Amino acid sequence: MKLLKAEICIAFIVILLLLFGCGKRAGNFSLSLSSGGVFIEQNGRGSVSISVSRENGFAQKITLSSTGAPTGVNASFDPNPVTEDASVLTLAATNDAPVGTYPLKVVGNSGGLRSTVNLKLTIVLNTNSAMGVRYVLEVSGAAQMDQNYLNEVINQIVSIMKRRVNEYDVKNVEVKSIGSGRIAVKVFGKLNDIEELQIRRLLESTGRIEFLKIVKAGNGPNVNLIPTSPTQEVLKDRDGIPYVVKAKPLLTSGSIANAAVEQAADGTPYIRLAFTKDGAVLFSEVVSALSENDSVAIVMDNVIYSVRRITTSLKAAAKESWKNVQSCALISDGFTMDKAKLLALIIRNGVFPVPVMVTTEAPF
Repeated sequence: MKLLKAEICIAFIVILLLLFGCGKRAGNFSLSLSSGGVFIEQNGRGSVSISVSRENGFAQKITLSSTGAPTGVNASFDPNPVTEDASVLTLAATNDAPVGTYPLKVVGNSGGLRSTVNLKLTIVLNTNSAMGVRYVLEVSGAAQMDQNYLNEVINQIVSIMKRRVNEYDVKNVEVKSIGSGRIAVKVFGKLNDIEELQIRRLLESTGRIEFLKIVKAGNGPNVNLIPTSPTQEVLKDRDGIPYVVKAKPLLTSGSIANAAVEQAADGTPYIRLAFTKDGAVLFSEVVSALSENDSVAIVMDNVIYSVRRITTSLKAAAKESWKNVQSCALISDGFTMDKAKLLALIIRNGVFPVPVMVTTEAPF
């Protein structure tokens, strides 16, 4: 009988637990965002609203945090901890926060419970607050060079670049090697579109001048000229007109001592090249060896900038003395004054030993 009463009591307790305890679902919560992504500029900020869904009467405080933001980005929540059903996440970026897209997680913790939600953060350049433009250039063929030779090449290029930007009167510029055959150039201050193009030209132009004998000239940009010998090649002028030329140069940049901008009677600018003494002697020999009405292309970085015809007077001057032809080479290609000055500047300040190319151009 006592055993029966005990069994009845236990059954009664179990029923009570089922009715008032074990059968009741535990409280919980979850987070959601008003947007899956936030875009902010460097030195800017952006916000996203956080909603808290509480289940089964869950009423505990929820502490919020975030992970995944890069250095230079600060995350703050208001309010935190959350006692009701909403908060705001604000992301603030410094001026040097890295540009890019980053996966973030917004995390809520309360006791042993946890909820996470994903957020994509995108940081973009703030061009209004940029201090200047940074160019990164790569040296052609660097991977195949011996390290000592590469260092020598880099030093030559850096030196020539510095001379070019200084003569161009670029204020507050920094030129340095950054390893792996790369050179970084920082130009401080605001640049307009024309200035940016001209600085790229200063940095990328090899500056190599060649005098090449013309074999055949095209009469329009759509003409397809084909070399008839392995010693020939096709080059084009700035209007796209092709020329077949002898590949072996008659003269190169080593023969040139100076390049100066002058103006024709109608005001059109042109560039007068001055030869060194050895260069003038060599040019005299070249002119003497060519026939009247032969033509010579003056080429810079594989683009024809001027075509000079060998005349009777030029041959007579060359025969008489090298001094008579020391300053008779002209480059005239319908330049504006600014373009003529830029090209003359590049010629004056030396030739890069190998080509370089701008791979990155961005505000900083």
